[in-house]
Formats: sequence, C-alpha cells, structure tokens
Amino acid sequence: MWRLAAALSLALWGGAVVAGPVDLTADQMRTFGSEALARGYADQALAVAETLLQRDPEDSLALTLKAQALRVLGQLDASEAAARAAWATADSDTARYGAATALAQALSLQERRTSAQYWLRQAVQNAPNDGTRAQAVQDFNYVRDQNPVSLQFSGMIRPSDNVNGGGKVEYIRVGPFILPLPSTLIALSGTTWALGVAGQYRLSDDGKSQTALTFGVNGQGVALSEAAQVKAPDLANGDFFYGQVEVGLQRRVDLSFGRVVADVSLGHSWYGGLDLADNLTVEVSLARTLGPDLGLQLGASVTRQVRIDSFEASSTTYATEATVTKRLSGGAQIAATLDLAEVASDNVGTDRSESGLALQWQGGKPVAGLALGANLSMRYSIYANEREDRRYAVGLQATVNKATYLGFAPVISLDVTHNDSSIPWFTADTVALGLSLKSRF
Repeated sequence: MWRLAAALSLALWGGAVVAGPVDLTADQMRTFGSEALARGYADQALAVAETLLQRDPEDSLALTLKAQALRVLGQLDASEAAARAAWATADSDTARYGAATALAQALSLQERRTSAQYWLRQAVQNAPNDGTRAQAVQDFNYVRDQNPVSLQFSGMIRPSDNVNGGGKVEYIRVGPFILPLPSTLIALSGTTWALGVAGQYRLSDDGKSQTALTFGVNGQGVALSEAAQVKAPDLANGDFFYGQVEVGLQRRVDLSFGRVVADVSLGHSWYGGLDLADNLTVEVSLARTLGPDLGLQLGASVTRQVRIDSFEASSTTYATEATVTKRLSGGAQIAATLDLAEVASDNVGTDRSESGLALQWQGGKPVAGLALGANLSMRYSIYANEREDRRYAVGLQATVNKATYLGFAPVISLDVTHNDSSIPWFTADTVALGLSLKSRF
C-alpha cells in the first residue's frame, strides 16, 4: 500500500476534497497514474510511476507509464529508454502492447518512423483484444502515411519439378544420331527461393501530386534436388542465381479523370555470378474509377535492355496493358488483364510478339480462416525464327490469416503451367507449391 497526498487527488479530480492521505494498491496506483496522464498531469503521472518503480524496478506497466509521461514532457530519449525497459520486462500481452505502443510513439516523435512502424506491428501482434488491435493498425497506417520512406519486403520458397523452366525433351535426333540437350535446357527439380525489398523515398507531396525516389534489390536462386544433381552433374546451385538492383524516379498526379503515375528506372542484373544486362524503363499508367465497384487501369512502357553477356540479344520492348477490376457482393473481387508486347532485337531467338490474357479472383469472406484466391492466364508468343509458344497457367492461393505474425500472414500457393512450343525442347510443364508472406495492413 502507498499513501498519496490529498492535494494530488484535489488537483486530479477537480476539487473533490479528501480529508487525508489515502491508501492505494499497486493496480490502483497504475490506474491513478494513467488517469492523471489522460487529464494532462504528466508530472504527477511520472511521480506515480517512479513510486511504483521504487517498489519493483522491473514493473513493466509502471515503466510504460513513465515512458508515456516523459514523452508528454518532451523528454524523448528518456521516454524511449523507459519504453525499451518496459518491453524487456513485459510478461503479458497487455504489458507488451503498452510498451510497444509507447516505444513507437517516442520513436515517431523523433522522426524515426520506420522503426516506429516495426514497434506498431509488435503492438498489433500483442494486442489484448480487438479494440486495441484496431487502434494499433490505425496508428500504423497514420505513421506510414507520415513516413517519407516506404519499404516492401518479399520472400518466397517454392518446391518445384522444374526450377529452371526446362523442357520435357532430353534428347534430339539429328539424322541417325541421338544427341543429349545441354543440362540447362532440361527440366530439373528442386526448390526455388526469392528475397527482395522495394521502396520509395518521398521527395514532395502536396496532397494531389507526389514525387519519390524508387529503389529495389532482388535475388532468387535454386536448390537442386539430388535427382537433379545426378541428371545434371555439371551444374551447381550458383549457376541459377539471379540478382537485380534498380533505382528510379516516380511522379504521381491525381487529376479529375484519374491517377496518373510516371516512372523512370535504371537497373542492372546478374546471372550465375556474371553480369547479365543493363535496363532503362519508362512507364506511364492511369488508374480510373468507372463506378462504385468498377475500376480501370491502363499502362504503357518502353524498356531498353543491353545484354552484357551477349550484345546481339539486346532488345527494346514496347508493352501495353489494360486491367478491369470489379468488386462483387460479399467483398470478393475479380480482375481481367489484357497485355500486348513487341520485343525488337537483332537476335531471332529474342525478337518476338506477345499477347496475354489473365483472370484473377480474390475471395471476400474467409473460408475456415483462409482467404482464397485463384488465377488463370494464357499467353501466345511468336518469334522471328518462327518459333511459336502457347503458355497456360493456373494458380490457387490461400492466405492463412490465423497464423499472422507482426501483421504478415503466410500464403500457400499451387501453380501449374504448361508451355506448348513448336520447338520440342521448349515444351515444358511445371508444378510448384509455394510459401510466401503477405502484409495484412
């Protein structure tokens, strides 16, 4: 029990007269301190927190109260230190939620908003009820909007019977001779993986227009199965590693007829440990609302790729795309995309015309805790060497919302593709099961 002076009660409760000191339990003192802070008495709240910490220096709730009071008093470094101590000693969802929120507030006021976003994800993860969870998500969205830096992380692992996109044919007949194809052209089983980060740094934003620097780093590779290593002993996992870095400038403008986004980016890529290509891409898109539940997006791009490994295979790609999105009753959504591309190159195996149609469905209400989605696509390509490819793909996705951690939910996917080519060794089938992560907010 602790005794608090009547004068403090008088200040807090607006004139309620107390004849003498009152006895309060630790829980009552924490409540008293929180009420003091809510009413604007940060000094008194800090005094209550310090009194509680004399009893127990590892009282997480008292440390959180101290952090909040110090934040109001403008002592941000001390507030951050108290919040970190509160997190280190927290032993319940309520304590962890309070500590994470207090730490995010102190960091945000120091303009360390990216770190604040991480701690707000911790607040969402440890929220003791739906109300506090919703508040933490709301706070996260507010800090994200205020943060000039925006980051998106991606990761995927995918076991597959064809990690390299190789064909089903392993041998070709030339007259009386039967010749094996190079190992890189035949289907190899194993597991593909990918990691990446894409981001923006906002340079200006007046509400209707925004200019930002863009950047990205991506890497993907394979882990060949034992069967693949036996089939292709001359190949190693590193032979399939692909890496890319990219920087650019983006301009976004909201106009009366829709949102226009223009991007210019430069990229460099590697494959198998060697320089592969340099890229320059210019892209313009328009997103327009056609009705309450109907949207349209149009896009056009030009990409100049200079191949470092084989200059003859350098190319210029002209592409256009149109997507119509329709929201259905119950929250479900469907989208149809049509795209056309011309790839101009001196290499007849690169020069081609392409067209594609893709349909995508995203379910509204979860089924057994799973958010379901599906996609179907068809693509036709005709090359300058008269090679023709018809590619068909179908995919299913299930987001496991109940397994969310720090706002990221695992996505399980199944993808089946078939490429029918006029050149036999480019005919390929692939079945892959994937696991990736998706942010829910």
